[in-house]
Amino acid sequence: MGIGWNELKEDLSEYKTEEALRGKFYEIYGNEGNDISFKQLWSFLHEIKKGDLVFVKRGIKELVGFGEVTSDYYYDPRPSEYRHLRTATWLKKGSWAIPENMKTLPVKTLTELSDPERIKGLIALIEDQPDGETLDPVSDAGNIQYWWLNANPKIWDIVAAPIGSLQTYTSHNAQGNKRRIYQYFKQVQPGDVLFGYVASPMRQIVALCRVTKGLHETEEGEVFEFEKIEQFAQPVSLKDLQSAPELTKCEPLINNQGSLFKISPEEYEIIRNIIDEANELVVAGKSSVAPPYGLDECSEATGFAKEKLAYWIAAIERKKQAILYGPPGTGKTFLADHLARLIVSGTDGLIDCVQFHPAYSYEEFIQGIRPESDEKGNLQFDLKPGRFLEFCAQARLRKGPCVLIIDEINRANLARVFGELMYLLEYRDKGIPLAGGMRFSIPENVRIIGTMNTADRSIALVDFALRRRFAFLELSPEYDVLLTYQRSHNFNAEGLVRILRDINVTINDKNYHLGISFFLTDKLKEKMEEIWKMEIEPYLEEYFFSQPEAVAKYRWDKAKDLILS
Repeated sequence: MGIGWNELKEDLSEYKTEEALRGKFYEIYGNEGNDISFKQLWSFLHEIKKGDLVFVKRGIKELVGFGEVTSDYYYDPRPSEYRHLRTATWLKKGSWAIPENMKTLPVKTLTELSDPERIKGLIALIEDQPDGETLDPVSDAGNIQYWWLNANPKIWDIVAAPIGSLQTYTSHNAQGNKRRIYQYFKQVQPGDVLFGYVASPMRQIVALCRVTKGLHETEEGEVFEFEKIEQFAQPVSLKDLQSAPELTKCEPLINNQGSLFKISPEEYEIIRNIIDEANELVVAGKSSVAPPYGLDECSEATGFAKEKLAYWIAAIERKKQAILYGPPGTGKTFLADHLARLIVSGTDGLIDCVQFHPAYSYEEFIQGIRPESDEKGNLQFDLKPGRFLEFCAQARLRKGPCVLIIDEINRANLARVFGELMYLLEYRDKGIPLAGGMRFSIPENVRIIGTMNTADRSIALVDFALRRRFAFLELSPEYDVLLTYQRSHNFNAEGLVRILRDINVTINDKNYHLGISFFLTDKLKEKMEEIWKMEIEPYLEEYFFSQPEAVAKYRWDKAKDLILS
């Protein structure tokens, strides 16, 4: 068994200390972003011992071999692929898919497994399925080839394709001409591994695929077939790969014009290492399951009846997106968070939040050109995904529902920020090209909960096209919730509720009513004067700016006796 980094053209056992080898490694490969790579090399040289068990993986969801290390490290300058070597006795070769209820394999090329239960589980997986799932036997693993496939985002969306889906690629273009380097298409064979690269404007490696059928004739012409086996939560850009000194001779990085490129096993390992390092933290959090959270807990935390909460959840599931709207202090953001926790409860789903504001743009939410400086200080302008595309990329890696909370959704120009999303929100099963050229669709497991403060902008002013795409869930001051909450904190809030009701009658516009969240705090009696003078009176002064007499009767000096009685 071998490991890469062939640019280190010498016997590395001569380096007795970690610092000595690190200096040589950084001299060849540079130190920026290479610390994880170095540690893997050091482990291969010095930490693996004879007699250790070794599992061989492909990606993070498949085992392809299992054996025992039988030698110390040695260097052989003759092989062109791997020169830093150890011998091993392979006990099993095949293909074993990691089941859904088992933790995925590490993303790094070389990782020490220290959990005895996990090791037992992997051995049991191999023993329980002695022939694997017969995906692609790897007894001739040395014959596997590695490829780089360019996907035109205007034609098909490799990002949106689910794991396990099959795709074909034609060896001739639309005009019937052979694609560039046609012989590569003839060389592709089942079991080969290829990187899925999204071409301009994204220019990123986004997925790993495995060839299932070599070149063959179909109704659409001569094609080869492949299966998507892994989606990268954090894609890696062409620019990042081109900056790696050990990839200076990598064919698709020299000239990316074409469809299919061949890469060497060593180049594959280097690229895979870069991808793994970029995805290490992302994938580490991927397998976490949201804690159970039921209607009883949510009702107790929010004060809303279980029936109403269930009704709202049903509306969100039916429409896939909803807006909680109401005047200030009705707990919209607080409730949105708790509804999201209900939705993802007990699943691998995720919750994220973004707040809109008047300057928020399409480029920030969907995608846009953003300037970045390279290592020489030169400005480069690349198309970057916005918050929503990044969220959807994370959602595609999960089976559970994923909830994006958009706080203050009506403070932005929604038609401008959403762009093509206006269409996709209504037609969830469709995909369309974005302004940047790539095709995009919203994953089925994505839910959106917006919050709208009607004191900032009435619901009547919301674009009718937008209103049709969301379920609107109205919130108003829930006085009983305030009474119950303060009763549990030994404060009688009946006088406060009476004056709040009176204020809201005087306001006479439900979009501007005073809510109760100002007063959902412990030790309210001690804090009441500050809350009233610093939050309630300024709000009333703003609303009754031309009616000072309306504010006068609600000043603290006049209201405190009623509130505290």
